[in-house]
Amino acid sequence: MAIAESLSAESYGTALLQDFKARAWAFFGNAKRVLTDFRAADHALQVAESHLARGTGDRLEKARLLDLKASLRNSQGRREEAIALLNRVIGLYQRSQQKHLLGRALLNKGHVFIGAGDFETAIALLRQG
Repeated sequence: MAIAESLSAESYGTALLQDFKARAWAFFGNAKRVLTDFRAADHALQVAESHLARGTGDRLEKARLLDLKASLRNSQGRREEAIALLNRVIGLYQRSQQKHLLGRALLNKGHVFIGAGDFETAIALLRQG
């Protein structure tokens, strides 16, 4: 995050700089999720969303943030929210024709269904991914 904070708006433009900051905060939040510090992860993702709202409006940046937020919701046991977020992510990746990222989102959704004990749906999603 320090690097993103040190970049010049004159060099990159204000909106792009906000995207950089959003990405840094999003990955920081994901690291906190992995460490099971869900409160800090939630806070970091909120900060990321705030930066992204002032950014370029790039849909892939939005999808990346929503994907990480879905992972947090899944880790918190909030599977319905995770699925709803991943459905949005999948739609964004489909419209952007990002097949690799779409595959990753489908795999992530499959993991949510594994956690829910719905192995039949999980297997279908994992195969699709």
